Amino acid sequence: MAREFAPRERRVRALSGVGVVCRLIHPSVADLVEQAQQAEEAGADWMVFPDNLGWHDVWMALMAAGAATARIRLGPAVSNPYTRHPLVTMGAVATLYDAIGDRVLLGVGAGGSELLTHAGIDRSNAPEQVRAMVSLIRRTAAGERTLPMSAAVPDVPLLGAARKRQMTEAVADTCDAVLLSGQVREEMIATAGIVDQRGAAIVWSPMLAADDRHLPAGIVYGLLNAPVGVRRRLGVDAQLEVRLKASLAAEGTGAAAKLVPASAVAAFMTEAELAQAQSFARDIAVCAVAVQAFDTEHLAERVQWARSVVAGLNHAP
Repeated sequence: MAREFAPRERRVRALSGVGVVCRLIHPSVADLVEQAQQAEEAGADWMVFPDNLGWHDVWMALMAAGAATARIRLGPAVSNPYTRHPLVTMGAVATLYDAIGDRVLLGVGAGGSELLTHAGIDRSNAPEQVRAMVSLIRRTAAGERTLPMSAAVPDVPLLGAARKRQMTEAVADTCDAVLLSGQVREEMIATAGIVDQRGAAIVWSPMLAADDRHLPAGIVYGLLNAPVGVRRRLGVDAQLEVRLKASLAAEGTGAAAKLVPASAVAAFMTEAELAQAQSFARDIAVCAVAVQAFDTEHLAERVQWARSVVAGLNHAP
């Protein structure tokens, strides 16, 4: 007789294995569809598209990708409670679920710094807002009618993302799994400990050294969110912090990335050596490895690497 899984365990299983995090720069919808198809063909279990200001509408892009694929699970990472009211997000989840069935996941978080710099949105209460958002989604999925005319909301897996402690605690308390990325090794180990203590699963999204030319843009946020001691050790003093923030606000990540010290980039990187990657993945008790897809050319290779890392997790030396 097949085993029946409890709801949270079932949702965590849906986020296990190998994921893909889309990192395409200024993609068309056709580019996104192609990358989702290639991720599926390469054997990835799930994929997420960014839900950022200035990007294509993520739910419309997911609808197109869902229509062009058959197996891979899809969702945004991450949707926040500010640019879309949680009730609007719930409607989008229900719509995508109607279209592609039980292949939907939802990534949640506080949103990026562009919410403040370009939209004037204060995120200082983000932990409380994300907790309220997830609570509403969970209650509605359990059958509560939050609006008389609301559609039924499926009980989809929730993937949280955060770097700072209070947000990490919020998503670890409320989501099924937490995506860890953009942190130096010791910081990520500490974050993984917080997530594990609070009962959520851990998804590791490493910054591979093979993607070195793409990484400084993502590392800008990692540096600015890192503890002061980590920033100073990596060569980011108070003056450079000011320049990074100003460049990020005025010109975006591409310009700010040019200011990131080479020593700081190296500290965030993961080498592709399989045994080392498996050892670290075991150390932080991951349930999945999510590769960062900056292009389509190397996607299959990255997915196969992640599959090899995951395959070795249950075979410790």
